[in-house]
Amino acid sequence: MNAGKNGMSDYTLVLTGTDGTNVVLTGTNPKRLVDRLRAKIAPADRRRTKGAGGIRRLPNGRVKAYRTVVDPNTGEEHRVSRTADTQAVAESRLREALSEFERTHRVGYVRPPTVAEWMDHWLTDVCKPRLKPRTWGTYASVGANDIIPAIGKVRLDELKPAHFRRMERYITVE
Repeated sequence: MNAGKNGMSDYTLVLTGTDGTNVVLTGTNPKRLVDRLRAKIAPADRRRTKGAGGIRRLPNGRVKAYRTVVDPNTGEEHRVSRTADTQAVAESRLREALSEFERTHRVGYVRPPTVAEWMDHWLTDVCKPRLKPRTWGTYASVGANDIIPAIGKVRLDELKPAHFRRMERYITVE
């Protein structure tokens, strides 16, 4: 501790690393020195381990929680992610998806979704965050008025060209 220019005590904190490097922090307020020290140390403490996943804020303000999992049957890596308006909800949804993966070893749906279920997911999770409201409204309207009434109950793995002809006939004739 040294006397400063205005008679106040100056504090100097010297940290020596195992590799011989020094970090020197000086100031007149010991609390401020501790805060600066925490700022230098904290980023390493907050870092997640490899494979632990992550959380990031998307440009639209929503929060995305994600994690990479390995399928024990095939050895393939899959990214499991869930989005929500808050970090807590996104993490909760991710935990549910990971427990479902542990149970079934499948990412995504356990059974193939219907066209209506897929449209709902696609509109809310994929389109809405990326599109302007009016464009999203047009997509939702076309889905609700044309696609879902015609082929909404058909599962995606059972879709055939005949279903698209049925939808075309529904839109143009009925």
